[in-house]
Amino acid sequence: MKKIVLFVAAAGTLAFGATSCSKTCEAFTNQKCKDRVPTKEACQAQYKRWFYNQQEDKCRLVEYTGCSDKGFVSEADCNNCKCNK
Repeated sequence: MKKIVLFVAAAGTLAFGATSCSKTCEAFTNQKCKDRVPTKEACQAQYKRWFYNQQEDKCRLVEYTGCSDKGFVSEADCNNCKCNK
């Protein structure tokens, strides 16, 4: 009986851990998490947006000029891209 209880507890812990991380990583399906700062665009519109850096698992505020409105307006929205493993 002890072995069954331990097995169920271990399986539940593993399942919860895997689900927990994959749930926080679902944001990677959001295309804005993959946005990069536009370069060499002819337009001169100015933007100040948050961009997610997957290697650093951090968001950074970037000012740029261009035609494309990329990135996130708020740091909080950008932080949804992070995966806390």
